[in-house]
Amino acid sequence: MEEIKLDLVREQDFIIEESESEIFITGTVFTLPSSKSESWTSKSLIIQAYDLSILDSLILPSKSISINTRFLRCPNSIEISVKGDDAKNHKVAANNGRSPGAHGSPGLKGGNGNNGGNINIILENFIGEKLTLNACGGNGSHGQTGGNGVKGKKGNNGADARRSTDGESSGSQGGNGGNGGNAGIGGVGGHGGKSGDIFVFTNEKTKSEKFEIIVNGGKKGLGGKHGDPGEKGDPGEGGRGMKCTESAGERGANPNQ
Repeated sequence: MEEIKLDLVREQDFIIEESESEIFITGTVFTLPSSKSESWTSKSLIIQAYDLSILDSLILPSKSISINTRFLRCPNSIEISVKGDDAKNHKVAANNGRSPGAHGSPGLKGGNGNNGGNINIILENFIGEKLTLNACGGNGSHGQTGGNGVKGKKGNNGADARRSTDGESSGSQGGNGGNGGNAGIGGVGGHGGKSGDIFVFTNEKTKSEKFEIIVNGGKKGLGGKHGDPGEKGDPGEGGRGMKCTESAGERGANPNQ
């Protein structure tokens, strides 16, 4: 394992060692660096020190943080968090139907929130205002909105009247429009992530007065909205009617006259 010696804080040396999944920091009296590399958010953190100062919040989603020190100094109210990330909501609704009378597609299930990580702290003295420890699970995302149904097919036109000597005749009525497509149902919400564990070993007075411990499971996402149903199709047009008329020819001369 490669050792990297950093001198980010004057006269406060410490050693950082990295494995594929963890970062180890050991030293005597030092301040945790405020500018952290990108690898910090993807690995768990183990710190061993005699006197450790942390100046700003430490956020490592779903990872583990272990601190063993005699003195922990946090001059500001900060947070050490391994809270799981919330699932991302669907950006668009499910597909609408395409052809007349087609149904909308059902919405997809929401994503599950990530599980929280673990925090373990062993110390004798805490010097600072307040330290918040958060190992909550991430919230599930909402289900996808269902697609819309399509308007029904137009009814067939009625037949035209046939030629007749009986006088007027009407064309037949147009057919009923087709049913509109059903609305796509909304997707179910995603599950919330499970919370991690937090253990703090110190005197009870320090723990109760200075530490806020938050360990909650993530919230389940809401069900997606249903799409809109398609309207009933327009009725077909009635057939054309016909009016029959008889035209009289010229009468011949009356032979009796």
